[in-house]
Amino acid sequence: MDDVREATDDLLADRPDVESTIEEILNVDDDGPWTFDDLSTDSGTFGEIVSRGIVEKGSDGYRVADRTAVQAALNQETVESGSDTEGFDLSLIKLPDIDRQTTLAVGGVLMFVTVVRIVFMWSSVFRGSDIVLAGNDPYFYRSWVDILLASNLQAFDFGALTQLPEDVANHDVLLIVALWWTASLFGSGQTASGLVVAWYPVVVATATGAILYIISTRLTNDRRVGLSSVLILAVTPAHAFRTGLGFGDHHAFDFLVLAFIVYTIIELVRIGDDQQAHRWGQPLTALGLGLGLTTQLAAWRGGPILLLPIAICVPALAIGAVRADQSPTTVTKWLLVGLAISSILTYSLHATLGWMGLYRGITPLLLFIGAVGSVGSAELWHRKHRSARELAAFTVTAALGGSVSVWYLLPELRSALLIFRQFLSQSGSVAETMSIFSTDIGLILTPILIYGFFFFLALPHLVWLSWRSAHEYQPSWLVICIFTLTVSLLTINQIRFAGEGSLFISIFAGIALVHLAASVKSARRIDFRDRSPVSFQIPEKKTISVLVALFLLVGSMGLVQTPVKMNQIATDKDTYETAIWIDQYAAEKGLEYPENYVLTRWGQSRVYNYFVNGESRSYSFSTVYYSDLMQAEDPDAWVERSTIDSSGQELFTVRGFVVTTGESTTAQGTGFEILHNRYGSQRGNSPGTQYFRAVYVSEDGSIKVFEVVPGTRIVGQAAPQSSVDVSTSVLIRGEIVTYNRTVSTGQSGGFSVIVPYTGQYRIGNRSLNVTEEMVVNGQSVSLNGTVSV
Repeated sequence: MDDVREATDDLLADRPDVESTIEEILNVDDDGPWTFDDLSTDSGTFGEIVSRGIVEKGSDGYRVADRTAVQAALNQETVESGSDTEGFDLSLIKLPDIDRQTTLAVGGVLMFVTVVRIVFMWSSVFRGSDIVLAGNDPYFYRSWVDILLASNLQAFDFGALTQLPEDVANHDVLLIVALWWTASLFGSGQTASGLVVAWYPVVVATATGAILYIISTRLTNDRRVGLSSVLILAVTPAHAFRTGLGFGDHHAFDFLVLAFIVYTIIELVRIGDDQQAHRWGQPLTALGLGLGLTTQLAAWRGGPILLLPIAICVPALAIGAVRADQSPTTVTKWLLVGLAISSILTYSLHATLGWMGLYRGITPLLLFIGAVGSVGSAELWHRKHRSARELAAFTVTAALGGSVSVWYLLPELRSALLIFRQFLSQSGSVAETMSIFSTDIGLILTPILIYGFFFFLALPHLVWLSWRSAHEYQPSWLVICIFTLTVSLLTINQIRFAGEGSLFISIFAGIALVHLAASVKSARRIDFRDRSPVSFQIPEKKTISVLVALFLLVGSMGLVQTPVKMNQIATDKDTYETAIWIDQYAAEKGLEYPENYVLTRWGQSRVYNYFVNGESRSYSFSTVYYSDLMQAEDPDAWVERSTIDSSGQELFTVRGFVVTTGESTTAQGTGFEILHNRYGSQRGNSPGTQYFRAVYVSEDGSIKVFEVVPGTRIVGQAAPQSSVDVSTSVLIRGEIVTYNRTVSTGQSGGFSVIVPYTGQYRIGNRSLNVTEEMVVNGQSVSLNGTVSV
């Protein structure tokens, strides 16, 4: 209201003759939306009224922006306000004005975001009294929340933040603390941790959608683009599955903070707005940027990667300002303030709380130093009237020189830089390390599977607006384009960044969707040069039908792939039931960690171990050893390994349980084939196993659980240089399987064989009952007399 009143006062002061025109506009506006033809004034006067924001253009005509403010200006009345330019205003950061219809529309699309992330995951997450998270990594965070809830550390006690375990303080510390504090409000057990880790992605996804609406609307002054962008984000697979119910890893939090950072930067570099910013707006927005950057760095150990677009934005904004003959300092000064604030806050967390490594603690400081150098040189270039091309060449050279200087002057950062290089260059069987244009799936197919058709819908507008923002120097658009292009390059390198990319792809796809609607005469085209806000009106039923059909057309692949991707990360029924069975079995046997450790594929390691032994902080053992065990020709060798090597270092030894799955089929004679297909029996020249016994088979036979036991050693005597068959029948989940081994005798006729199963064994012409006590205690039993073969 203050902005409209001020604009009207200024106009009346400059041109008293327009008072009658404004009165005419108020009268016409009483009857609803109207057009210029309804007025008697000239186009120049009307254009000036519109440019000052007194009148807004909507899809069905013009409306007065704020009748009360305009009428008060005409009557020279004093309007009470909660603030003035000399005080503190609660509306410090300008948000889009929202009327009742827009409120309903925005609420509807945000609800759609929420529902999509819940409906496909509910049944897999809530299973009776258990909360079963999706994927592998969420159990890392849940495990630490459990540990902190059970510790002597008190939530909301800031002194406790200096006493966090080192593995927390140097990891995704802020996210873990936030989850811990939130869970403490609901209790102190696994239910509390499960609820918070399961629901937090849904909550932040909805909040991210709200920020995306604000960004899109601020960039285009068109609420239709904001609504379209959020709708598209709702069914973009790369974002939807990473923010789905139960998938509580760091990505969802990263999306929220990244969206907030982008919003603050856009606000800080806006130039030529039709509404003047409040005097407190820029400082508090800079503070928000500083807090956002610090949060990003403290919440994810890979946070510095997401600051890369800012390192490109600052020099690009400075060079663009020189090219447009504007002061680079004027454009970027509050952005630099935000970086300075983050430098202080981030290093303070590192120095006072012991959080994060040094490389994270000083990342904003290094970025700030580089940004000041870039802006300072650009300001000098501007005042000397030098060319932008020369500045660009100088900036690139300085950036390379600065990078080399950091490498040599700060050797303690080299290891971190090498880790990041390895992180960005790693590839392998992990899907998220693949390129978005992976040839394994298809150059075109992969982007469609993770973005739907939205990627190709957005691409032309991204290219056009990138060129336009650079050519005409539009800082806000330049920022969003640089973020989009930079994150897209990261996604081309590794698909793990597709979720971050979906935030920006949604904006350009939203613009494209509105243009498509305009092409079928169902919406007005976007006018990027008209800065007057476009109001939102609920269209007629016929138009709604066309728009829904259009959205279903362009969003069809996203609507299909979103539930598919969610189903891929959900913990399936067989896995959950197997984990619960192992837990109950281990409890009956009195097994405790590490004797109840579950060795399985790395992607399922954490879910099994969380439910069985509570140790789900790492899956490194499974990553290193499971595949080798499945390929080994002699699985028993993995049990017989000495736990201490020659240097006194402890070695990993397979113990507890081994889980095999049907999709892990490999060649004959491998560990997988011996266990999963033969239950440890011998076949031909391929030996059986003596330490692995099958104890569980899933209903469809795809999952099998083997317990590692000492086994019973059977010692006997037979004819010299002969072979003795040893076999027994085992009942596993209603299925009788045969376990058999063949052992050779030596010159003396003696033989020895270790067997893992209990039951009645047939040994040549003899029989022997092997008990559970004999198997778990590694007892030996001798056969009396000579065995006939």
